[in-house]
Amino acid sequence: MNEIKGLNELNVTLGQMLSRAANMKPALMEIALMQVSSFEQNFREEGRPDKWKQSKRAKREGGQTLQKSGRLKKSVMIPEVTEISIIYGSNLPYAPPHQFGAVIKRNPQTLLLKRTEDKKTGNEKVRFISRAAAQRRKRGAVEFRRTGSYEIVMPARPYIVFQPEDTQRAGIILGDWLIGK
Repeated sequence: MNEIKGLNELNVTLGQMLSRAANMKPALMEIALMQVSSFEQNFREEGRPDKWKQSKRAKREGGQTLQKSGRLKKSVMIPEVTEISIIYGSNLPYAPPHQFGAVIKRNPQTLLLKRTEDKKTGNEKVRFISRAAAQRRKRGAVEFRRTGSYEIVMPARPYIVFQPEDTQRAGIILGDWLIGK
């Protein structure tokens, strides 16, 4: 009987690949960790490939956009890696508006303002305070100011972005896993 050369080796290799494909979790975990590092670079560069629109706070204070306290960057996590998928996200309620953009509609409200003098510059400064803080004050004027309704438009500043080089590297990791490297 004639036998095709290398057929047994091919069958063994295919069998090994199929068994490795049934549990991709180790390879996906490696990809997930690589991606988190890439997301951190997105924060360092303030958006990539497209730069984010600079926030008003960053302009005013000279800081970085989306990085006032660092909580958003630290919150980007991998909550789950299964045999076939990776789920990325953040548990912060303000994460989706920053990632996708949003329009926040504010209803009319009454604000309490406290006027004080800046001891360093001598300039007057205005601070918003709570009702409880206003009631505790022994002296000094507290003003009530009524605002109308308004909208805050938050531009999308996507920080969970898969870069082309990340996709290529993920393909290499998966290929290496399947062939047993």
